[in-house]
Amino acid sequence: MSNLPPLGPCQAFRSGHQTHWIMAKRSRTRGRYGTVTGFDGNHVLVQARDGQTYRWWHHHPRRLRLAVE
Repeated sequence: MSNLPPLGPCQAFRSGHQTHWIMAKRSRTRGRYGTVTGFDGNHVLVQARDGQTYRWWHHHPRRLRLAVE
């Protein structure tokens, strides 16, 4: 992952921004998994195991695209 651009100065913990360590830890225990199916501008498209597709805004879409690739 060394080819990813740096995160930058944003310290917001709102949806689509930096993930606070507590929320990251909780997300692992909830078992909500999905597959990234694409991108739409600053949004990531994720298909959940139940077949529902979610469209989430992301603070660093370019960085996320590189990580997914």
